[in-house]
Amino acid sequence: QARALLKHFGSLAGVLEAPAGELHKIKGVGPNNSFAIHFLHGVARRYLKHRLQEKQYLHSSRQVAEYLIHSMRDLQHEVFAVIFLDAAHAIIDTQVVARGTVTSNTVYPRELVKLALEYNAAAMVVAHNHPSGKLQPSSQDHKLTRTLYLACSFMNIRLLDHLIIGQAETTYSFADNGIMANIGDECSRLLSQ
Repeated sequence: QARALLKHFGSLAGVLEAPAGELHKIKGVGPNNSFAIHFLHGVARRYLKHRLQEKQYLHSSRQVAEYLIHSMRDLQHEVFAVIFLDAAHAIIDTQVVARGTVTSNTVYPRELVKLALEYNAAAMVVAHNHPSGKLQPSSQDHKLTRTLYLACSFMNIRLLDHLIIGQAETTYSFADNGIMANIGDECSRLLSQ
């Protein structure tokens, strides 16, 4: 059964995220098996979230990427997540704030800032996956990051990074590629006018 599931869904993540109806199409997989698979998937996600929060402090985009790779890389739909941090960059919470189609998802900067204020966050890191596997940020990714950075700046919240999660443990960091610094300079000029 395990080989048949992996062959049919292409990866362990594909099996774990498959709807029960799709799992039942595989010979020998019934309601009990699909329940166990979905239960295991939920446990794994909680474990990864706990592991990230257990580290307490984030010092690099690589640390954030390690967690996000495992929870986002093989998804067939786009997901947008936010990690809320205190002033010392200790993790307050992680939230998936949007789920989309293969090509898009809707994120509202106003809602993200509102959530950050509710958590009393001093900083945050945002991330989304590209189900296509392409890591290059789109013009929409740049626009969202710029808008969110500016909105956060008005509320004294730091947007530290925007990560894109691809496939096969690949990531793109706006901070590591100098984009966050450029946006920061741009926002500083706007705010000083």
